[in-house]
Amino acid sequence: MNTETLLFIGLIVFLIGHYISQKKLLQSGLKEEKPLSQLRRLLLSGLLLMGLAVWAVMRHEPPYGTWGSLLFIESAVSLSFARKLLKKALK
Repeated sequence: MNTETLLFIGLIVFLIGHYISQKKLLQSGLKEEKPLSQLRRLLLSGLLLMGLAVWAVMRHEPPYGTWGSLLFIESAVSLSFARKLLKKALK
């Protein structure tokens, strides 16, 4: 295996762990009355991943486009979880 393959596998493992932690954060936020700390963390995580995704896509080199798409999908998931918590917080 070359370096790019190992980095790609590492990125996928990171994204799986990130998704699981975000899902747990969403579940704990849904149990609270005012989930502001969970909402902030989900928004920050989603925006940081979005920034990394844009940077990776702008590189225009072969592995970075794929990485950027995966990061973009994960950031969209984080932001959708934040949206669910925002709807709950505004009720």
